[in-house]
Amino acid sequence: MTDYTRPLEYARSRRARALDDLKELIRIPSISTLPEWKQDIQRAAEWVAQRLQGYGLQHVGVLPTKGHPVVYGEWRQGDRPMILVYGHYDVQPVDPIDQWKSEPFDPVQRGDDLFGRGASDMKAQLVALLQAVEAMLRTDGLPVNL
Repeated sequence: MTDYTRPLEYARSRRARALDDLKELIRIPSISTLPEWKQDIQRAAEWVAQRLQGYGLQHVGVLPTKGHPVVYGEWRQGDRPMILVYGHYDVQPVDPIDQWKSEPFDPVQRGDDLFGRGASDMKAQLVALLQAVEAMLRTDGLPVNL
């Protein structure tokens, strides 16, 4: 069984930075269903790609599609099992805006909870995944191809 002590310690030591990254991503109003937010969809994709490049992934890019761009990157080391990670960085419109207690794209922390559009679906999961990949790569390496 693999010991994940070092990657976990690495991730825990960067908890504040991970929270800052999440807040930064939430501030991008990447509303996919409204054409006026198309530039922000692109900006969110580029934000994700920059992180992957910074971690040393290969073939990182923002790929155009007929719809919204897709972020792609690889980590290949030998003949290891391959896993594919799939998620999204877009959000739904904020309507009805009058039901928000704070601005949707200005993340606010109340106690242990973070409020902002995408904070729970799916920007938090995306940042957690990115932080986990970084922690593994900066310490013991990934046990799989990604």
